[in-house]
Amino acid sequence: MAKVELSLLTPGESAVVLALGELSVWLSAVEATLKKGQAPVYNRGTATAGPLTVAIDLREVGAATLEVMVRSSVAATFYVEGSVDGVNWTVKDTLTLAAPGERHEGYMNAYPVVRVRTEDVGDHEIELVAAR
Repeated sequence: MAKVELSLLTPGESAVVLALGELSVWLSAVEATLKKGQAPVYNRGTATAGPLTVAIDLREVGAATLEVMVRSSVAATFYVEGSVDGVNWTVKDTLTLAAPGERHEGYMNAYPVVRVRTEDVGDHEIELVAAR
């Protein structure tokens, strides 16, 4: 925005210039908030010879699409769970690997907190990526 000498403007024109400046600042803040809300949220974890739990907090993202990748060196069962408070969990899906390998699944999600866990002992990797 071009710099305007306010003393050369009428009071009404000065108020318009100030209002436009404030509007520009407000629009920049809205744009930054929208970009933040659209940025993917990510968490990843690995375990060596043990169980593994990886959680992701989506409260700032809101309802989101969720991509889950699980990988294991052994046959394993992974539980995809959702929670509204981060304390009480509901199993939404079970991902079973009948042999060592990996699996990818995509979900529409409304839970503010999601976790994926396995209780099986092995070398595991879990990756969670969510976006609005």
